[in-house]
Amino acid sequence: MTEDKSMNEEFKEEFSKFSENLKSAFNQAWASEERQKFQGDITEGINQLGTALTDFVTSFSASETGQKFINEVDEFGERLRSGEVEEKAREGLMTVLQKVNSELKKASDHFSSEEDDNA
Repeated sequence: MTEDKSMNEEFKEEFSKFSENLKSAFNQAWASEERQKFQGDITEGINQLGTALTDFVTSFSASETGQKFINEVDEFGERLRSGEVEEKAREGLMTVLQKVNSELKKASDHFSSEEDDNA
């Protein structure tokens, strides 16, 4: 029994050392110059990306294509507000539903006539 107790104590002690070493390793890694440089590189890259995107949006907005795009977006927004887009969507959906219903009716009639012929 004494042997079991000392084995348990040793086990606890090793786990305690393990947790302290793991904690120390994580703290050292977090505080390392390499990690700080990596974080700086990421921050710099994100800042450069933001600048590049801002420059792109500015130049695109000023271009003829950008102006056309902005006008089309504005026109689409106006059609949304006026209900034109909703009306066209309903019309399109109604056409599709009518076509599907027509085809389903044809299929139903076809199978119905086959059953009548087999009876």
